[in-house]
Amino acid sequence: MAIFLCQFVVPSQGAAEQGLKSGEVRIMVGGQVYKAAIARTRSERRKGLMNRQRLARDEAMLIVFPEADYHEIWMWNMRFSLDLVWISNQRKVIGVRTVSPCPALPCPIYRPPGPAKYVLEVAPGSFNSNIGDLVTGRF
Repeated sequence: MAIFLCQFVVPSQGAAEQGLKSGEVRIMVGGQVYKAAIARTRSERRKGLMNRQRLARDEAMLIVFPEADYHEIWMWNMRFSLDLVWISNQRKVIGVRTVSPCPALPCPIYRPPGPAKYVLEVAPGSFNSNIGDLVTGRF
């Protein structure tokens, strides 16, 4: 008697199938979906979106800090405005602010209204969710 072991594999949607580039994740908040680059390391967080020309309405950068705190953001060397979306350790929106580029030092410093572990940077005016909304995705 021969025994055949069969494994059924349901293909998962890979990044390319979802329209994502390598290193991007899909972030969902209040019915909005963004394709987000992730900045986890100190170097990635410092560089952020510098040297980018613009963001499409469905593009974002998610800055991930090691722990929730009052992390400061500035817009030095940026070429366009952003909506900064501060997100708590519990992945809830705790604050939103539209900020402008800073072409010369000193630049304004932007702080969250409470301890934030994440900052979602999106195109200005593209964020239409609310304080308290849950942010989901694999990040």
